[in-house]
Formats: sequence, structure tokens, C-alpha cells
Amino acid sequence: VGNGSSDGGAKKAVGNGSASKASSGVANGGVTVAKVEAVKKSSQADRKPVEKVDKVEKQTQRAAVESGPTTTGSTGGEGAPRLKYSDPNKTENPGGCTPPPLDLQGIPPTSTWIHSPLLVRAAPHVSHKVDGIQCTATSQLRVNNIPIPFETDLFKGVAMIRVANLQDSPKTYFKGRNRKLQVAIQGQFKTRTRFDKVFSGQEFYEKIPSLPPKRVVDTVFSLLSSKLPPTFLQDVFADKPYFLSPLVNTCQGFACEKDGEQQDVFGLESNKWAIQENTELLGPEVPKDGEKRRKFFATASNLERFYFEPENHYSFDYYQHFMDMNSMRFVVTSFLGFDVSGIVGKQPMQLSMAKNMDGDGYYWNFESWHKTLMEGE
Repeated sequence: VGNGSSDGGAKKAVGNGSASKASSGVANGGVTVAKVEAVKKSSQADRKPVEKVDKVEKQTQRAAVESGPTTTGSTGGEGAPRLKYSDPNKTENPGGCTPPPLDLQGIPPTSTWIHSPLLVRAAPHVSHKVDGIQCTATSQLRVNNIPIPFETDLFKGVAMIRVANLQDSPKTYFKGRNRKLQVAIQGQFKTRTRFDKVFSGQEFYEKIPSLPPKRVVDTVFSLLSSKLPPTFLQDVFADKPYFLSPLVNTCQGFACEKDGEQQDVFGLESNKWAIQENTELLGPEVPKDGEKRRKFFATASNLERFYFEPENHYSFDYYQHFMDMNSMRFVVTSFLGFDVSGIVGKQPMQLSMAKNMDGDGYYWNFESWHKTLMEGE
């Protein structure tokens, strides 16, 4: 696969790996199933806001699939059961749905990875369709320069995933920033769902094999406790470790918009390609500033009063500057970092995940494997 453009262009795998310009959502062995127009160079001038929907269908035109081997948040709900936030040291993964036993057989050979040294895919234990085509364990997601239209049993929308330090990482987004990853999700919930029922974070398939002693981990979390919301759940020593917190509290950028009025998930250059915060439809009590909104939804009592409504669209913008997916290093400062692959073992890292805490399943789940995990390097 040839190099992608650094500012909006994209490549697609064709047959034996030769590349031609086009947009592509999922690759899975190199045979083209659908084609679309090439993504235009990203700039504020030539990326006009998408007009009236079906918005998901319009954004679908930016991605092709290769195949081979929301909603206003309204208050109310009197008498609804309260989510009981459990002890952060509980030993079972909350939410009723957890990753199954890890299956390494379905992972395609590293020589076929279109974003080597990374394999990016939809987690195979969650049913995803991209461009209407069912993903399998061997399906690969093409990231960085095109939104990916997807659908699960609980959510329909698009994902804009940008990963730093790859050959086709967009310079227009990462230049001058320490960020290592951005995931923006936009779409509609299929059922009315209370804010406190949708959590995001990191879940592991298996025990983390090389953790420091428990007393060290407990000390770290106690030092971080003032920065973590009371709704934060974690257990790194569980059989399937996890870090979870409410989705609306986790994301740095958030928007709730009417159908046909939602912003472009790709972002605008004038806003540095980020989701523009928009909480107008939630009412006057919800802060209009992103950081204040996160603090507002850090408490269970506020979360319980708002709902994701299926008739509207929600956007969630998440980014981080610690975990370099390309090198599997957790970077604390420019002088301090450590290799995570030796700690987590042979299992993927989640790029973005959202799950229903009543056990109804996952809204989406995108993960990344690193080549060193497969080759024992």
C-alpha cells in the first residue's frame, strides 16, 4: 500500500498491494468491493458543511470497503433506577458485557497490515458494518484521512480516527501538537438511553501480565484520585482489567445537534479539525465550555437526568498525548517514557469504545494491534 496524503488524501489497497487514490473504510485482503470519490484536500474552503441528511449516508460517500480472507439530551425519567457506582477495586468488569477469550487465529498476517506496524480493526466480538458490509476478524480499518461510516446494533454513525507517527498521519492535524491519537465519533443512538448508562474507556481481553505490585498501583491511583471523577471505575488486577468512565464526561469535545444540522466529523481547519462544543439542546444548566461540561457530568446525579435521544445527532471528540500507538510507548515527557507492550502482553489496545452499562452491548469498539506483539519482538 502506498503512502497516504498528509492532509486529506487517502490510498486504498488494490489487488497485490498497488495503490490508487480513493477513500476506503475497511480493507481485508486487498480486493475492492466498493469505490467512491477521492477525498478532497482538507481545508475550510473545500470542505463545506454536509447538508441535510441522511447525514450518515452522505458521509458514507467518503469511504469504500475492501473485503477479502442521539439526539438531544433531555431531562426527566422519574423513578428510573440509579446506577450504583461500584468500588473501584471490584474484581469483575462492570456493565454486563466483556471481551471474550482472545482469538489470535483471526488476525491477518503482519505483512498485509495497511498501517504497519499497526493493525486497526473493529473488535470482532462486536458486530460492526462499514459501508453496509459486515466486518470480520480480518477486516482492517483505514484511518487518518477519511471518516469511516459504521453501524452496530446500538448506534449508527461515522468515526474519524487519526493516529500519529504513521506514514499517512495527517500533518495538518498533528503539526505543532503533542497529541498521539484522536478519535471523533458522530451519529445516532438507536434507543433512548440515559447518560449514566453509556461508558467509555479501555478493556483488556486478558490479565495484564507484568504489573507493578498492587501497593504501587494503589498509590498511583490514590495520587490521581483528585483528577478522576467519582464515576471512574477501574481494576487493573481483574481477569479482564478495565478503566471506565461516562462517555459524556470522558470526551474533550461534545456536540448535541438536530438532524440535518450536525457538523462535519472531519472538522474544520478554522477549529483545528476539532469537534465544536455545542450543548445548546441540553438546556441552560449544562455548561457551554468543554471543560466545565466534563465537570458537570462528573457527578452521577447530573448524568442521571439526561438522555441520548434517537432523533438527534451526537459528536464525541477524544484525543490524548501519552500513548504512542506507533511505538507502543507511553510518553510521560520528552525525556521519560516506557514500552507498554511488555506490560500488557499479547493483546490489543482500544482506540475507542463505548458500552451500555446495563449489559445491552457495545455502541462501537475499535482496537489496534502492534506488530511487535505478533512477532515477539
